[in-house]
Amino acid sequence: MLKTKIIVTNGPSLKSAKVLRYIVKNSDVIRFNFSHAKEPEILDTIKKIKKVSSELKKDIAILGDLSGPKIRIKSLSGFDHVEKGDEVNILYSKKEAHSNAVSEKNIYLDYKLSDNIKKNNIIFYGDGELKFIVKGVYDDKIVAKAMNNSTVKIEKGINVFGSKVNLAPPTAADLRFLKFAVKHDFDFIAVSFVKSPENIKKIRRITKGIDIISKIETREAVDNIDGIIKESDGIMVARGDLGLHVGIEKLPIVQQYLLKKCSEYRKPIIIATQLLSSMKDNPFPTRAEANDIANNILDKADCVMLSNETAVGDYPIETVDTLKKIISNAESFIKNESDINRKELGINSIKVNKVNIAISVAAVDIAGKFKTDCIFAPTQTGATAKILSSLKSQSDIIALTNSEKVRKRLKLWYGVRTVHINKYETTNQMIENVKEIAKKERISRFIIVSGTPNKLGTTDTLKYIEMEKNKN
Repeated sequence: MLKTKIIVTNGPSLKSAKVLRYIVKNSDVIRFNFSHAKEPEILDTIKKIKKVSSELKKDIAILGDLSGPKIRIKSLSGFDHVEKGDEVNILYSKKEAHSNAVSEKNIYLDYKLSDNIKKNNIIFYGDGELKFIVKGVYDDKIVAKAMNNSTVKIEKGINVFGSKVNLAPPTAADLRFLKFAVKHDFDFIAVSFVKSPENIKKIRRITKGIDIISKIETREAVDNIDGIIKESDGIMVARGDLGLHVGIEKLPIVQQYLLKKCSEYRKPIIIATQLLSSMKDNPFPTRAEANDIANNILDKADCVMLSNETAVGDYPIETVDTLKKIISNAESFIKNESDINRKELGINSIKVNKVNIAISVAAVDIAGKFKTDCIFAPTQTGATAKILSSLKSQSDIIALTNSEKVRKRLKLWYGVRTVHINKYETTNQMIENVKEIAKKERISRFIIVSGTPNKLGTTDTLKYIEMEKNKN
């Protein structure tokens, strides 16, 4: 079992039954990008995913990604490609541009950017494939010069380096999709362009139990990271926009900072954007991509996420297969180097201020010293498994629950595998159930971390069990 979880983005590339079956079998979470997908299409695909999941007897979680208040290109006139040195007009209202000459290149945005920009600011298109420098701002019109060649497409986003834009979630479109996600029982919602804890609080009032993942994409989000993590169920390092906002040269250090913060607060972290972007058009990755992914695994990120590679790429199966191989090799190295990252991540960074945390720390420590096969965590809410996961143990964590919802919510957590367990009324009954599961899976030495049956929040028991060797 891979400890690092895989999130795959849905799109046209996953339409065939063969590809979708492979994706469900080999990933943990399927993401729907609400910026592009239509509601009927989403529901149709979810229906297919659930059918395949049932056939494979494998849980798969569903994540909805809100588009958020991203500034997007709504239309173009006079061009669809720029050369280095070309000047373009950037406007908010199409009506304003009617006085311009037809020969001029005009970009129309869905936001009045001229109020938040000044001369010499840098405007990035997409994930930075095109860069403009602002030559001047004239009332509602921005004149900018292209710094390289690129094709320009509508619905693509733009970012401004060195300027704060007064936009925050949720937007009207976000609210519509939130209601849709609640109605259709999504497991996770990713919130784009979070800037403060207050953004999450607004969304929490609507989601009714759906886990919220905050996407860290701006300088403001990094500055407010403690409050944001506290209010969230996890974070996503959206490296495309984040790199443009903090500076690409600072991105690796910011990512390390976010990893440490998530470890401190015991929340999962997803690393996203351009993991295997070259495989959108090619069956093999670059060496730099393989190295980047391996380093994310050595850092013990909880999840890695594929975007365009699987949504619109030509090689979705090859991409996921490559990702799995890189993860497997990196995790094998960690297993052989048991002290790697222990100073900064996992057991040594946890504040032991509650009994359930102390019990979990002891379980991970014993599991490491005595090389147990796994740690079983019978759980009604998933809380015990989450604490064990946050310690980044080298022992597998098997969360036992009769709740499908809990099993799916644990799909983001490092090292956690879920197994259905029948409802039990007493501790002895629970232990016998665990022994039956262990026997079936040929597990001989294990630890059980549990609490009082049918009483939430009572993780207070650690039991080491060594069974007789299976003779079959």
